Amino acid sequence: MTIAAAYLTSEGVVFGTDSTTTVSTQRGVSQILNYAQKIFEVGKQSRFGVCTWGAGSIKGVSHRTFVARLADKLDLEKAKVREAADTFMNIVAGDTKVTKA
Repeated sequence: MTIAAAYLTSEGVVFGTDSTTTVSTQRGVSQILNYAQKIFEVGKQSRFGVCTWGAGSIKGVSHRTFVARLADKLDLEKAKVREAADTFMNIVAGDTKVTKA
């Protein structure tokens, strides 16, 4: 079970999580990792962050890789939260086009 929290302040958002995650191997064996990274900055000196929970990867790809792909696709100076969320969803789904909400 993951504990994850986000706290909104006038200055921004504070993320917090535990550090345990589960990774499944190709043989179907689950491994529990006690020191997993679950909070990621999108790009460098960015105003975007991602907090994860649950499985340690999606479709066998690490969360860190998905966040790096997101940083590569966004103009981090101009992107809005909706654009970041839509882009991230499309990256995970395997489609890098941004859909309009």
